[in-house]
Amino acid sequence: MYWTAQHSAPAKRALKELRERAKQGEGTAVRAEEAVERLWEMSDRVPREQRESSPEYSDAERALDDLPGFGGERAALLLNTTKQQWEAAGRERETRKENHHRARQELVSAARNAFGTDRF
Repeated sequence: MYWTAQHSAPAKRALKELRERAKQGEGTAVRAEEAVERLWEMSDRVPREQRESSPEYSDAERALDDLPGFGGERAALLLNTTKQQWEAAGRERETRKENHHRARQELVSAARNAFGTDRF
């Protein structure tokens, strides 16, 4: 879970900030959020090497550049992450969480068995 968080947290924070600013009605944030969403939708249909030359990429890049206080590093995280990567990170996080929960249950069960408290 730690590894997944370390790899996806910066992009998640950037997306969260973008969505919060858009929700507050900041016009440039609304435009940037819509442009990023269009880019991600297009990313499902276009090979990765063609993304950067697409009009959707250019539009999203411009929209993020126009967003005051939204640095280039955070913009790059959103531009270079595809919808499939977001979904894969979410699935991986859930799988790791389930594995952790299962291992914890097995440990508790083994401890109960060792101490003889599982017979009640």
